[in-house]
Amino acid sequence: GLVYKDDWTKELFETAKRRLVYEEFFQEQMKIISRRQYQQKRVTDIIQTSEKSLQKFKEKFPYDLTEGQNQALDSIKSDFESGTPMMRMIQGDVGCGKTTVALIACAMAAEQNYQAALMCPTEALAVQHFENAKALFGEDFRIESLLGSHKEKQKKEIIERLKNGEIDIIIGTHSLFQKKVEFQNLKFIVIDEQHKFGVEQRLDLVRKGENPHTLVMTATPIPRSLSLTQYGDLDISIIKTIPGGRKGVQTRIVHPHIKDKYLSFIKTRLELKEQVFIVAPAIEESEVLDIENVTSIKEKYDSYFPDKRIALLHGRLKSDEKDAVFKDFLDHKVDILISTSVIEVGINNPNATVISIYNPERFGLSSLHQLRGRVGRGEKPGFCFLVCDENMSKDSLGRIEVIEKTTDGFLIAEKDLELRGQGDLFGVNQSGAYSGKRLANIVVHSSILMSVLEDVEFLKTKHHQTYLDCVLRYNDDDKVHKTI
Repeated sequence: GLVYKDDWTKELFETAKRRLVYEEFFQEQMKIISRRQYQQKRVTDIIQTSEKSLQKFKEKFPYDLTEGQNQALDSIKSDFESGTPMMRMIQGDVGCGKTTVALIACAMAAEQNYQAALMCPTEALAVQHFENAKALFGEDFRIESLLGSHKEKQKKEIIERLKNGEIDIIIGTHSLFQKKVEFQNLKFIVIDEQHKFGVEQRLDLVRKGENPHTLVMTATPIPRSLSLTQYGDLDISIIKTIPGGRKGVQTRIVHPHIKDKYLSFIKTRLELKEQVFIVAPAIEESEVLDIENVTSIKEKYDSYFPDKRIALLHGRLKSDEKDAVFKDFLDHKVDILISTSVIEVGINNPNATVISIYNPERFGLSSLHQLRGRVGRGEKPGFCFLVCDENMSKDSLGRIEVIEKTTDGFLIAEKDLELRGQGDLFGVNQSGAYSGKRLANIVVHSSILMSVLEDVEFLKTKHHQTYLDCVLRYNDDDKVHKTI
């Protein structure tokens, strides 16, 4: 019955709040189910791949694939042959070999005369993937890149060739979903580091094909609670094994009183002809925040190591300038690369063994974990230093100690989720500050989420008509039918 103001208690308030949280989670699950049902009704061309061809593609790589990579490829092969558009996510820690899987899948599509597109969040990463793909599959397929830094004449020629079906595999950045880009027969799309793109951006690329198969990849391990909500409509492949031969990374917090010891260690690695990343959170000095920045850090390292070649890389550089700096670093014409977090995603230089991150408290835990993944990628061990100043708060120090103590990406992701929020699950908001729900929070209310999942399963098995009616209520919601 009605509860009057004078009868209102804290206990009743909590009961009412729980009821509203439950409803928000329930509605969200119905949307996920509706979206998945919508996707499963669509049809697309079947891509057949023989075991012989798959083995041939695997043998292009100079190492044996891990169990996780092989399982992911088996799942992709099944998706290709299902007649329903693939909606799969590969998640795996930094360095687990997701790109290898993606390139083989592109080759599987190209072999059957379909076009494949691989979209990356940065030009440096797109160039790296392109050169890798060209070296591995350049003799078998026509592979091109489409980048914002390409001259107009070059872009125009590539766009024309794409439209005419003269390119099998295209690797690029945001340039791929521009309106003027058309494909003759786009059937497979890979979106690398999918969280770096907005919903609409991903859709713009998907719409360029007729119900194409879509594979998204992320190096940010996704906590179970988030995978049950934000990614509940995706098939998920997890690659846990790291390819053999990698030595891994040791992580240490550097306090001001051990700075000399830290610099001595850097000097030793440089004398061994190894290379160093230095990462700062800002480009220029700020009067508001006392943050180290790339310009002032470069001055310091110029004085610490006057005989070493030191370069800057940040977001304000033009694309061709970034490419030139990055290439110099790969070619070991640069010993120390001082950068903003532009290097977070996928950059691969096995000779870089040290990464030092200034003001680590300014980065999310998952970002720190991603940055750490830039080293220890070859046969040499990697070292990650979190360089702190004396004013760091106890809370900040406690947070970054998580990175020092563990390399478990899933544990780090859980902690990051706790601290930063969950993101907008159905809207276009990609940050953690706003979830699209008024009360429900997957961290605070995880037990209620589990109750909802149990109840949905109970409805599905015991009261199927009620279950279908609930799903139908959300079937006309435009946001439900967005592909990822």
